[in-house]
Amino acid sequence: MKNYVRISSVAMLIFCLAIGIYSQTKPNEPSGRVAPGESVENGVFRSTGGGFSIDIPALAKQTIDKASEKAKAKGVDVGKQFVWLFERTLYTIYYNPPFDNDGNPYPQVYADLENGSRKGVIKSNAKLISETPIKFGVSQGIEFRYASAEGVHFVMRTFLVDDVGYQVVGGYADDKDEKKVLEVLDSFKLLKENPTKSYFSAATDSDAEPGVLRLNNRLGLIRNIVEKGELEPRSKRFRMDIPFLKSKYSPPGPQNPTLFQYQWNFDDGIIVMSVNVLPPGSYPNLSVAARKKALSDFLQKSLTSVGAQKISERDISTNSAITLEIKIKRTEDYVIARTFIVGDMYVSVSAAIAGSTTEPDVMKLFDSLEFLK
Repeated sequence: MKNYVRISSVAMLIFCLAIGIYSQTKPNEPSGRVAPGESVENGVFRSTGGGFSIDIPALAKQTIDKASEKAKAKGVDVGKQFVWLFERTLYTIYYNPPFDNDGNPYPQVYADLENGSRKGVIKSNAKLISETPIKFGVSQGIEFRYASAEGVHFVMRTFLVDDVGYQVVGGYADDKDEKKVLEVLDSFKLLKENPTKSYFSAATDSDAEPGVLRLNNRLGLIRNIVEKGELEPRSKRFRMDIPFLKSKYSPPGPQNPTLFQYQWNFDDGIIVMSVNVLPPGSYPNLSVAARKKALSDFLQKSLTSVGAQKISERDISTNSAITLEIKIKRTEDYVIARTFIVGDMYVSVSAAIAGSTTEPDVMKLFDSLEFLK
């Protein structure tokens, strides 16, 4: 948890730097003493402490040491963040060894690094554009793309190599600079590996294990791991009592460019949420009856595709949302689903549970869904 907070705070710091990206009179003149082990040679920055190199032809403008006085007294490197500010771009690199700020051993967990990066972006009120599983060599990682309110675009790559976490970020305000930023990020290498080409690659479906996929909690105990009314972080148009940062997230793809999905695997059930933000005018131009029929037809088609038996269906629409609820029985479980049309947004929430004893907990969870005006 400590390292989760650290990586989150690092992500938030990036935005503070971005605000002044073009106001630097001497953008990347190092401030303060250059730490031992940092050098630039032939246009390449090297950090022996962090064990990496990158094609940035300058020493960092700022180096932030995460070590407390206790860690410094022990002589333990607990991680540093390097910051470069140029006229049109910015870069930060953070390496995070398996120690807390006081120099005590603290094992790294990839899910903490990923969730901390995501939380830092969301807390900064940035627009999260995409997240894509990647690999650095054989190591698991994820790439976030997002934009700040000031118009700066970011590419953040977070990954864990052995027991050291890395967060490599590039920022730009003009789309023409995106290619340059990606080239710099792709040049990141570990000194011990010394590869001759980029070590980053796209992860396959079998490689990707984003988020905390197994929540060791029953649905009835969900409030132990989530704040009440947590804001959905991508559309930011509704709240629900469920931990979005602990879901398996599936971003929009070529086949469905407006659809994204969350999944939570609890001990006693699986929750799946699908969100489809359609082009303006897709639903509001339809009558209420037509919108309800569209939902009903979709549910019936879904039932037919899985060979399920419908137990019940009811209309629970309100003034703000067209809503249908359906219960079905499959061979191995029960499924309860609610589908909503709110403006031009379609939302579906379903729960697959083994028996009816879990149903009250599902209903409480579903009732916590609140659309924002």
